[in-house]
Amino acid sequence: MTEEKKAPEIWAKVKGFCSHFIQSISTKVLLLMLLLILPFNFLAIWLSERTMSTLIEQARVSVQNSMNTYLTNLDYKMETTVKLLYNLRYNDIYGLTVIKQAGDEKYAGEKVKFYYSQKNYYDTTND
Repeated sequence: MTEEKKAPEIWAKVKGFCSHFIQSISTKVLLLMLLLILPFNFLAIWLSERTMSTLIEQARVSVQNSMNTYLTNLDYKMETTVKLLYNLRYNDIYGLTVIKQAGDEKYAGEKVKFYYSQKNYYDTTND
């Protein structure tokens, strides 16, 4: 047989197999299951993608809020430190006395007064 004679025979066999395959009950059941299940698979994939994008956005917002809170707290502490240092240099008489009389006999007493004045200042600013 030549190639030209084999082609129609092969085509007839394939055609017969396809017609038998389409008429088969198991094929119809399989196609019906695919048609019923496949849309739900696509829906599940789409919903999973939406859920992941929502979770990523919530995580980003949570990190941003945490950073904002931390930076606000840091800003408050820096402002308090600046006020404390300014107060030490210009307004606190005990601090000035401690700085000026580092070797004097009043040094120990002024150091205790300085400590309590700073503790009092810290307690009043953090309430």
